[in-house]
Amino acid sequence: MKLWPRIRLPKTFEPTHDTAGLPGFRAIDVFAAVNTLVFPPEGGRIVYKHFIEWDAAKRVGGWTCYLQGRSGATYFLTHFGNCRRDGRIYRFQSIGRVGYVPHQAWKPHIHEGKHKGVYNP
Repeated sequence: MKLWPRIRLPKTFEPTHDTAGLPGFRAIDVFAAVNTLVFPPEGGRIVYKHFIEWDAAKRVGGWTCYLQGRSGATYFLTHFGNCRRDGRIYRFQSIGRVGYVPHQAWKPHIHEGKHKGVYNP
């Protein structure tokens, strides 16, 4: 049985940069190899997900999802190769996999932003 590499996103962190186009979502980048399984920072519900075309100049792309955590915080997570459908997710369930970045425009990672409270995109 093959064990896939995995990462757990942190529930608390010191943001290092802003999330373009999303005021209030200060963020970090959690680096990992393509196809690494990603586990959520906490249980909750995926309330929205969508695909963003890869754009190296804007540093955007991949599957993006919003996780409404049980604590009341909303997490903005992007650069997935795939991510779970909307609905309940437990802390021990994979939320998706780190995405492949076309033309190696930047190192593969999950961009994690956090907003205090409910956020409806």
